[in-house]
Amino acid sequence: MKRPPALPLRWQLTLWYLALLTLLLIALGVFLTLALDSFLTTDTRGLLQAQVRLVDDTLRAELPASSLAGIAPDLVKAANAPGVGVLVAAPNGTLLGKSNGPRDQPGFARQLLRASPSSRGPGRDSFGIVASDGARYAVLMHVLGDRGADVGAVQLSANLNRVDQTVRQFQLLFVAGGLAALALAGLIGGPITGWGLRPLQKVAATCSGLAAGDLSQRLRLPRRNDEIGTVAVAFDHMADRLEANFDAQRQFVADAAHELRTPLTAISGYTDLLLRGAHDDGATANQVLRTMLTEEDRMGHLVDDLLALARLEASAPPAHEDVDAAALASALAREAALLTPSLRVDYDGPPSAIVHAAPDELRQALLNLADNARKYTPAGGHVTFRVAAQDGCVDMSVFNSGPGIPAEALPHLFDRFYRADVSRARKTGGAGLGLAITRALIERQGGDIAVISDRLETRFTIRLQAGGGHGRRAAGPVGG
Repeated sequence: MKRPPALPLRWQLTLWYLALLTLLLIALGVFLTLALDSFLTTDTRGLLQAQVRLVDDTLRAELPASSLAGIAPDLVKAANAPGVGVLVAAPNGTLLGKSNGPRDQPGFARQLLRASPSSRGPGRDSFGIVASDGARYAVLMHVLGDRGADVGAVQLSANLNRVDQTVRQFQLLFVAGGLAALALAGLIGGPITGWGLRPLQKVAATCSGLAAGDLSQRLRLPRRNDEIGTVAVAFDHMADRLEANFDAQRQFVADAAHELRTPLTAISGYTDLLLRGAHDDGATANQVLRTMLTEEDRMGHLVDDLLALARLEASAPPAHEDVDAAALASALAREAALLTPSLRVDYDGPPSAIVHAAPDELRQALLNLADNARKYTPAGGHVTFRVAAQDGCVDMSVFNSGPGIPAEALPHLFDRFYRADVSRARKTGGAGLGLAITRALIERQGGDIAVISDRLETRFTIRLQAGGGHGRRAAGPVGG
């Protein structure tokens, strides 16, 4: 079954606003209706209580000289007022007097008389709303007392018809005003909501442009300090990162293809040479095969580095633990000295310096730096591993003597496939991925890596947060 098309978001929001406004108006209408009814009823009660005081004055003036039955007409006359019905009754409820009007006054409300026992004291009142013949009446029952004894009661009543009419008129006006307000809110709310949602329409259009391949699309909304402004800034930042990642990916694929093309071209050329008869000459064939093996080895190293870099970027960082960076650097210095006896390799630092890192990845990063130093240090030069703790961090540096790195190359040294000296890199078999892998390994530890070089010496420094009993904090950038 085909689902009906959804309403546009601006109309959905408008309907929600109208529903909420309706509920608020209903609650407000109920509250105001009850408040108005209570106010008008209380006002009527005040009118009846004012008449009761006149009854008490007449009672005190006449009762000692006459019985309640004798003065009942005077009490009715004293309490009589336009729209007020008066009944005078004995303690047992026998009617002793009644006003001539209004004609529709209710009968004697015995339940209110029972609600006014003598324990409350003579002269105390009971008030209530009594229904009679489909109408509501405000009834005040006043107990008449003489020298501490109840001698009767007087009932004053007023028809609440005018109160009910006033409340109904208010309800009609409120409902009419509420409907007009809802209609106006609906007419104005839709366009206003649509205007407020215009940035979302721009987001949708920009997303469509990005999906179509135009990675230069941005929102670039005017600065605004609200949720939409925050979303716009985050979206543009995401688009910047997305474009940068796609550019890096395209550059990575192009660089990888270029690096693989060189050994493949060489292998293809040497294969063609063998097919043309070079295999008949044993020395030539042997040289060609050795060269092909070298190119194959370079291609294998390149593929291994590519896979290592891809795994680092795709996998989550391993669990970190406390690692003795001083012991690790000292051990690597001894290994480097054994591998390259033509160089002077030493360690400079404390016997122990604890960092918080993944031990295998930290060792691999230092191995890469050590291998890089050994390759580019001329015979008779020196390589130094240095460890120093400062400000809650530990710096691990690898120094090597020899020709420095050009200053213009330093900012790009950790980029993929970047080689400051292409001819020397090809001679040593490098493809420009070792330092990129090293940076990825260190950044997974929450650390930083930097390089400083001059004409006489090059220094790579890794900075990680200290472990053990030291305070944990993010490792800051490596200084010069």
